Amino acid sequence: GVTDRLYPERSGESSGEMRENATMTSGYTMAAKKPLGPIFVTYCSKNKTRAGGRRRALERYDSPRIRQVHAAASCLGIGVRILSGKYGLLSPEDKVPYYDHLLRWEEIGHLLPRVSKRLARERVTSVVYFTRPLRRASAPLAYHALMDAACAANGIKMVAIEVDRPG
Repeated sequence: GVTDRLYPERSGESSGEMRENATMTSGYTMAAKKPLGPIFVTYCSKNKTRAGGRRRALERYDSPRIRQVHAAASCLGIGVRILSGKYGLLSPEDKVPYYDHLLRWEEIGHLLPRVSKRLARERVTSVVYFTRPLRRASAPLAYHALMDAACAANGIKMVAIEVDRPG
């Protein structure tokens, strides 16, 4: 299938073999499915569901952009990650509590090691990063800078694609 062509090292693995036990990290539960190759990444969203407890990142963030990036990655059979200004790089399956935090420039240095380590641990080879147009939106700039620095630290090529909000 598509997975076998994109990830020959996964050929014949069951979904159970591709998952490890979930681990708790700094307030969120990290799912352990490994992309092993190229991934799509987009930053989190101010709009979040206020449902209590920990929710899958894909459920927690209420964003058409995140849903569209996830759908495209799923169609292509590649991994997708969400860059959180509080928790770093998240899988759509990682469990996240409700929070309200916008990444500030001075926090990039704090999150950079966490994001870099996850990219290395997951053996990411390239990143397609989806963002709102940077010339019109100042909020995504710190997220873009964080992702760019994490990729550079790992020798990973990153391509940024600017997308407008659905109209």
